[in-house]
Amino acid sequence: MRTKRWFAAAAAVVMAIGATGCGGDDSASAGGDGDGPVVIASIEDLTGPIGPYGKAILNGTQLAIDEANAAGGVLGGRQAELRSEDAASDKATVPSLLRKVSGAGATAVIGPTSSSALVLAAPVAKQLETVLVAPSSSEEFKDGVLNDWTFRVAPTEAGAFTELFGEMQKRLGFKRVALFYDEANNASLSERRLLEENQEQLGYELVAAEASPEGRTDVSGVVSKIAGANPDVIFVSHLVPESAAFLKQVRARGMDADFVGGAQFATTQIFDIAGKAAEDSLTFVPYIASSDKPEVKAFNEAYEAKFKAAPDQFAALGYDTAKVVLAAVEQAGSTDRKAVRDALAQLKPVEGVTGTISYQGGPDNATPELVLVKVEDGKLVPVE
Repeated sequence: MRTKRWFAAAAAVVMAIGATGCGGDDSASAGGDGDGPVVIASIEDLTGPIGPYGKAILNGTQLAIDEANAAGGVLGGRQAELRSEDAASDKATVPSLLRKVSGAGATAVIGPTSSSALVLAAPVAKQLETVLVAPSSSEEFKDGVLNDWTFRVAPTEAGAFTELFGEMQKRLGFKRVALFYDEANNASLSERRLLEENQEQLGYELVAAEASPEGRTDVSGVVSKIAGANPDVIFVSHLVPESAAFLKQVRARGMDADFVGGAQFATTQIFDIAGKAAEDSLTFVPYIASSDKPEVKAFNEAYEAKFKAAPDQFAALGYDTAKVVLAAVEQAGSTDRKAVRDALAQLKPVEGVTGTISYQGGPDNATPELVLVKVEDGKLVPVE
């Protein structure tokens, strides 16, 4: 297995916000200490088009909470309690849900699922002085989006894109690249920008960029336009149902272009639905189910026993995010939100199933890992 590390740390910034909302100033809202449960909230998209990602994250989060409680809890024996809210694939609901769980006394909040929702949630977290840890957001944000109350666990895609996409190119030998994406999705727009910016350095041409709206699985028109551009490879940057439908319709048309993708493409749920159409696709992930690491094997077994399904990278990211939050609570020695925030900013390395997670004063994981993988029989296996 070839594993690479990319190190990224962003300076914490402060964003002013004109939105109204109640910032917690009593002991419950501020996550004050006591002898009751340590409340961790989760805001994920459990239903709607983004539901497959959010549900996997929540499952991983719940597993980590359950394991911590079975091992004796946190802070000398207090149980961790997970309270879940469904954003229902509507990013506009996330700020109000964040206010709700903050007011109910959550020590920290895990979520939201998408980068688009995190843009809305981050300033509210700062206003409420509530710790917000996003498991799966990997978009490269401009300065001023994140702040000193928001943290991310997933590797930022931009930090590894040139190297990994270059390795895809060496393996497949492509020169003409097409993109299938969602122009209303921040992550898709970020991947389009990365494809455009790397053309000269890597020596390929983006010959087509065709968008299709969320919820549309008849993409025959888009497939025809991309076929007309005669690409060697197609970069897929959409949600699960749309991506799977696209793969099948491309193959049904008789096109033999290779499929590749980034963070959104890297879920086995797409490949389960697409079946043979997805074989030999390339992507990159922070988690490999076939890893020989004892902690990965233990996670796989526990997840499959609890949820009767194999975990993907989003379940693994949810699991590691919960471990990170609980580690910060222990390191702070308190459920006080500011103390937990300060502990996260200088968190000692946590060994997770997606690699080592730590922070060096900024919002992003300072020790992320990504691995180039291909689809074989519906599973992701490392590229040698």
